[in-house]
Amino acid sequence: MALFAGSFVMLLKKRDFLGGLLLGLALFKFQVVLPVAVLFAIWRCWSFIAGFSLSGAAVAALSVALVGISQINTYAHALFAMGIGLSSKADQFRYGISPSSMPNLRGMAFGLLHDRLPGSWIQLAILATSGVVLLVAARAGLDKSNSDRLLLAIVTSVLVSYHLLIHDMSVLLVPITVLISKNLFLEASPVPGRDQLRAAALLFVSPIWMSFAPKVFFVISAASLVLFLVLTSKVKKGPASFARPDPM
Repeated sequence: MALFAGSFVMLLKKRDFLGGLLLGLALFKFQVVLPVAVLFAIWRCWSFIAGFSLSGAAVAALSVALVGISQINTYAHALFAMGIGLSSKADQFRYGISPSSMPNLRGMAFGLLHDRLPGSWIQLAILATSGVVLLVAARAGLDKSNSDRLLLAIVTSVLVSYHLLIHDMSVLLVPITVLISKNLFLEASPVPGRDQLRAAALLFVSPIWMSFAPKVFFVISAASLVLFLVLTSKVKKGPASFARPDPM
């Protein structure tokens, strides 16, 4: 979360290379970071991608130097096994992970379909929905600033990330905090921006679901999806959409 926040600050300051450099350092959570990099590549933010590639290559080289090629292969095989081998109760017990506890598109697909469709069909559903979400985000981000693009990319990445648990949702605090801070004064006014505030607030409180129904935590992905739809919707801004009202 700190690296995402630092990257956002650098993008606000138009220091795209440093923004990418900071994000590349977060590749230890590659399942969350790589979708963001893919979107910035689609948006042709080459300075950002250059910084990301530099720090990402350094992180990869350091990882190989620390554990060696053989352990990298072992890790890759373990990831592959967890990726496709969690359809049965035995596999979920072995790895201590259930896809229905993942607050992303994978969790939603598995939670809703695992008793109704074969595993291969569920995988296709996950790939298809993730592809659609990425395409919608890529199109919606074309006319945004790079800092706003990062906010959208974080929400998108959380949705399409194949492996996501509750602690990984911490990166969402970046868009949640920015959007609430930016739009809080609009709550009493029927103007664009209020939907962003409400969607961000809903996502902020949604993890409390873990206290009541942890086995179906995938339900929380609906809150992320609501914020995604708000951020990608084409809303015509009014003349005073982001003007702070006079307290007098």
